[in-house]
Amino acid sequence: FHQYGAATGRFSSSDPNMQNIPSHNKEIRKMFRAQPGYVLISSDFSQQEPRTLAHMSQDENLIKAYVDGKDIYAWIAEKIYKVPYDECKEFRPDGTKNPEGKKRRDSVKSIILGIMYGRGAKAIAEQLNCSTKEAQKIVDQFYDSFPKVKKWMDSVLNNARKYGFVETAWGRKRRLPDVQLPKYEFELLSGGPSTFDPLNFDDDQGEATVDPATASKYTKLLDKAWGGSAKRDIIMKAREEGIKITDNGGKIADAERQCVNSVIQGSAADMSKLAMVAIHNSERLRELGCHILIPVHDEVICECPEENAKEVSELLTSLMIGAAAERICVPMKCDAEVTYCWYGDTLEV
Repeated sequence: FHQYGAATGRFSSSDPNMQNIPSHNKEIRKMFRAQPGYVLISSDFSQQEPRTLAHMSQDENLIKAYVDGKDIYAWIAEKIYKVPYDECKEFRPDGTKNPEGKKRRDSVKSIILGIMYGRGAKAIAEQLNCSTKEAQKIVDQFYDSFPKVKKWMDSVLNNARKYGFVETAWGRKRRLPDVQLPKYEFELLSGGPSTFDPLNFDDDQGEATVDPATASKYTKLLDKAWGGSAKRDIIMKAREEGIKITDNGGKIADAERQCVNSVIQGSAADMSKLAMVAIHNSERLRELGCHILIPVHDEVICECPEENAKEVSELLTSLMIGAAAERICVPMKCDAEVTYCWYGDTLEV
């Protein structure tokens, strides 16, 4: 396990990657079992990242949904699609499947995660299997319903441009220097138009730089260019005139996409690690023979003697929620599951 394996601050795992055991293949999952007389207990934060988004943006509508105990994705789908809440859930109140409701809920989940991960409408459209125009319309409806989310996201980006870093809910910084790069950089090659005056013997002129008027001309041409091929032609033409142009657009865009994701995923990582510290330091858990096995992002998997499973699962969940409550004002929820394992035969309770 690598403490800072991901740039956002998440753990990563290798040789083997214990955070990436396939969930769809139950046979692989059954290969893992507790030692004889013990059980595996896992507890994971429910909707950890959307709850963090609600806290960071302080959007009253999002916060109210969690306070009221709503299914956040179905609740947002209700606002966007203008249909009753129960028609945006996977199952109707009578327990029957609701395909259209599931489709609405899944689309909202893709949108929220896409927004937090810095994906554009095109990428979200591919996930939803719809046109970019349709995806953009749903994204715009989301922002209209939750205006403080968009306002907060814009402030994160503006602060990153100003200071060169973003901060998690706990104040941990991630530096993103590329977000402060100039759009284009100009470097003088031999023979290019220069600000250097060879007849000026009075001032220290430093190194020769590209003439501002020339730099301005090429900046305007590049901004008007349509597509990468047109930009490359302009850059090649400038080189022939003795000017090297570096287009930083790609680096800046990558850094900007990481800003909001770094805050949300980074805060979630901080929360999970603080929960692990609390679990490790709990004297009562130690008395009950509980110890941490592995973290899996928003989940902690422990092992304890079978007879202590009920108390351990309750205390484990309580400690994880407490770690979040230290800084996150939105009600956090954890779901615990005890898996009884005897020699590879698994019964999930």
